Amino acid sequence: MKSILELIEKKNQEYAQLPFFKYMEDETIDPRQRLAFAPVIAPLAMEFSELCKRILRDEPTTNYIQNMVNVHTHEEHFHWQWLLEDMEKMGIDYPMRFSDAVRFLWSEHTLISRSMLPLFERYTRGAHPIIKLVAIEVSEVTANVFFRSTMSAALQLQDMTSTEFRYFGMRHNHIENTHTLHTPTSLQVMKEIEVPEEIHQTILEFIDKDIKPANILIHPTTKQVKLIDFSIASLLTRETQLSTSPTVLEGTLAYLSPEQTGRMNRGIDYRTDFYSLGITFYELLTGQ
Repeated sequence: MKSILELIEKKNQEYAQLPFFKYMEDETIDPRQRLAFAPVIAPLAMEFSELCKRILRDEPTTNYIQNMVNVHTHEEHFHWQWLLEDMEKMGIDYPMRFSDAVRFLWSEHTLISRSMLPLFERYTRGAHPIIKLVAIEVSEVTANVFFRSTMSAALQLQDMTSTEFRYFGMRHNHIENTHTLHTPTSLQVMKEIEVPEEIHQTILEFIDKDIKPANILIHPTTKQVKLIDFSIASLLTRETQLSTSPTVLEGTLAYLSPEQTGRMNRGIDYRTDFYSLGITFYELLTGQ
């Protein structure tokens, strides 16, 4: 499991370099403007609560790893309430007709937010407890980066309004860093877990499924080039060479084909991998 945790950390460091986080920490921008995206992430926050209760949790259990998962779901599933509180305090809890609220929640504005949890569920529904634990660790480290970046705006807004913002501020960041899974004992247990070979590939796919420069390995001696991940093509069987319109966004945004965004009104097939490969070759050849 140690190598998997190291891969998660490597991917998280790449994630932390996204322009969004630099924007969030820019104190020259009004904190209300920096946090104006709050309504857009409501589906993600609400669905994660349901995921904890319906998919990740499995009680009662005699499996030690599943018990670690269960404990975490009880610590995590209520955080969405703080998001709603913060939106009220920021004055963006606008009254609207129910039909308008539904249109917004299922609009393109929330597409990415709504796409994350179906992918998460696909890998974790009925899955081995180790897969669930890895999925939780991925969500935890990415959440930590996110909430560290929002804390700057929340604290600035707190100084302006004398109001605590629990979801975007210090309270949530503190709780995320003090989960039971983050204790020295739990971290050591996770490192020592033996991952069965039959689920190892599934875990790698969950962490990183893309055709991009980072997934190309070059042998230092033979100079043999290996592509370690085929994105969409690897999911299709010989009998089914077409994936119908996507319900989730999978992969790194910069390497997604137009079909993968769900906006082209057509299915996905092996050609989407050629699109990603073309971008990869361009970057390798031009250095841009």
